[in-house]
Amino acid sequence: GSYEEIYSFGHINPKQVAEFVQLQTKSTTLELTSDHLLWLKGEFIPASLVKVGDILSNGEAIVKRQMVQRRGVYAPFTRSGTIVVNDVVCSTYITMQPDSAYMKVGIFVTPISWHWMDWMGEQLLLQLNLVNNHPQQYTVEGISVVRGAVVLPMVKWILSQHVVIQVMVFLPVVLLFLVLSHVQLSLLLLCCAYMVRIWLRRRRRALCKELSK
Repeated sequence: GSYEEIYSFGHINPKQVAEFVQLQTKSTTLELTSDHLLWLKGEFIPASLVKVGDILSNGEAIVKRQMVQRRGVYAPFTRSGTIVVNDVVCSTYITMQPDSAYMKVGIFVTPISWHWMDWMGEQLLLQLNLVNNHPQQYTVEGISVVRGAVVLPMVKWILSQHVVIQVMVFLPVVLLFLVLSHVQLSLLLLCCAYMVRIWLRRRRRALCKELSK
């Protein structure tokens, strides 16, 4: 495997006492907050939805699940949006709606996952250079100022509003994220095509030189 840089924290407070979901398999133990996302059944779901018998990404079944209190809260961020903890693949993000892996508008569950929404939002913050500056700013509780003190309360406020307001706000945001994600993919494909074109051109020149000898 390969290692990835932790470029920031959404929350970092070694003194805070918080409640965690503890998941035990025959060889490992994982502890994370109930709204934190982990890879299960081909998608990222909140720890609150995980139950005994579920198979984690390491191929082992959960044999015990319980709530525990621990001192120290850490929410690291990587550029891929994923992190491996005790051999288990987890997201670096949380769900914005309790017990839901996907965005809900009223009673309707959309196909837009919170992992994807969080990841796209983080990419936008990175492009705007709002979360990769050094030193980064945190509140006295250890919460990232941009994410936890601005973005998170704003998103939760929108989710508490009428369905019409939620649609009016989130629909343009989702469309923007979809456009940006396709732009990034298109740029990547263009770069790959350009590199292949250069390689083919050099290869053709080399063959021409060999044939001319």
